[in-house]
Amino acid sequence: MSDLTFNQLKAAMIANGIATDAISVIYGKVIIDVGAVLGSDCSSLSQKGVVKFLAKLLDAAIKAQATINQGKILGQRLAAFSSQALPDKQFAVITFTLKTQHELSSVTNIIGGGAGLPAKKSS
Repeated sequence: MSDLTFNQLKAAMIANGIATDAISVIYGKVIIDVGAVLGSDCSSLSQKGVVKFLAKLLDAAIKAQATINQGKILGQRLAAFSSQALPDKQFAVITFTLKTQHELSSVTNIIGGGAGLPAKKSS
């Protein structure tokens, strides 16, 4: 198993008490309703709640992974989300690796202050 389906994520979200309509397909696109995940209205991009939203999604993904891994041998298990329960079992330590590529400015722009850096003051 190399990935979860959105149906598996939805099932875990519902098992966690998140509204059944929090994740759906509308006009051929998978949509996750932030307000439904948070359990409160979310109508502005300036509204806070990103950490809680992502934590709820991550918790559901971890549970979905555990569900699909049941009964599978070690080499067949999905290991996308590793967590190690702490003694009180209320929290988990989660490690992610993010690989990205970015285009860099030229060395001249970076050294010369042309990449948003303040220019050198002459003495």
